[in-house]
Order: sequence, then structure tokens, then C-alpha cells
Amino acid sequence: MNIKKYKDTSYNKITSIVLDGYSIWVSYLGSDNTSKLQKTSGFNPSVVDFDLDIEATKIVRMIKISTDIFCIFEDSINFIGQFSNWNPFNDSDYETIPDGETESPVDITTDGTYLYVLTPGVESGEVAKVYKYNTSLVLQSTMTLDESAGTINNATSIAWDGSNHLYITTNEDPAKLLKLNITTETYEMWYITDQSGYN
Repeated sequence: MNIKKYKDTSYNKITSIVLDGYSIWVSYLGSDNTSKLQKTSGFNPSVVDFDLDIEATKIVRMIKISTDIFCIFEDSINFIGQFSNWNPFNDSDYETIPDGETESPVDITTDGTYLYVLTPGVESGEVAKVYKYNTSLVLQSTMTLDESAGTINNATSIAWDGSNHLYITTNEDPAKLLKLNITTETYEMWYITDQSGYN
């Protein structure tokens, strides 16, 4: 077995990664604290197909849908972005932070048609939210997670179950597990109190 190390001091910290066939998309924080996005070979990471400067401070997460890469950002202006995996220099788009939103997103998932972007609800007076976008980055709806079932704060991750629900976890004490119906935009919630299960 051969182990190779690739080092480039102009790229300081990997913030996200996504697989794209035999390629790997990797986001970095650059030495000048700007955000970089590279498409590299999965067989040899030193082979770079694309090297982009991103109009955001940091890429938090990435996912792939069809021929596009979608990124969520930690930034003061941009919230989510789209990049073609074939021609990202000439085929990319950004969407700014939704009106009234004060937090950066922490996770993103998709049902293959829509994107679901999660904000955490950690700032004082805030609760977690799920923003639903189409793949043209047009906002479809905002789901504020403050129903009678329980308010959600410090949300950490979101996942689609392959059917009609999103699952969301929190970093609270006790932790919460949320099952969100994406048709009715209502949810049920469980507290995770110990190893015996859900209460």
C-alpha cells in the first residue's frame, strides 16, 4: 500500500467534501481567510479540474443533485449557492440570506427535487428553521420549528428518509429528535434522555 501526502499551504482548513463519481469536491478556507472550492480527481487529489474563489466566508456543507453542487455558507451576505459540476466558472448562482434570518445554516439535505436548509436556533430569541428551495434557488417556504409539539433550539443536522419526512437532531440537554412532514410542514418530537431509548 502506498500512502501519499498532498500539502498546499495556501489552503488551510477543509470545511466540507462531497463525492461526484470519480471526482471529489473539496471546500477550504484559504490562507487569506477566503473560501475556495476545488474539484479534484478521486484517484489523485493533486490533479485539480476546477479551482474556484467563492463569494462567501466559509462553505459549511455541500450536496450533489444531478449535475450540480449545492453549498450552504457562513457569510454576511450569501446563504446558499449552486455550481455546475461541468462548468462552474460560467454556470453558478448565489442566493442571499433570507429576510429576517440572523443565523448561518448548519446543514442541508434534498429529496431529489427540493433543497432543505437548516438553521440552528442558538441565538437568543431564535428557533431552528428549515428553508425549502427549488434547484433554481428560489425559496418555496420557511418552516419555523416552534410548534406546540416543542420548540427546537441548537439544531445540528437534517436528513431525508426517502419518503415524506425530514429528521432533525439537536445538541440540547436532553437532545431532541424531530420528524418533520414535508407536505403538511408539521412535526412530532421525542426527547432522547438516556440509552434506554426515546421518551
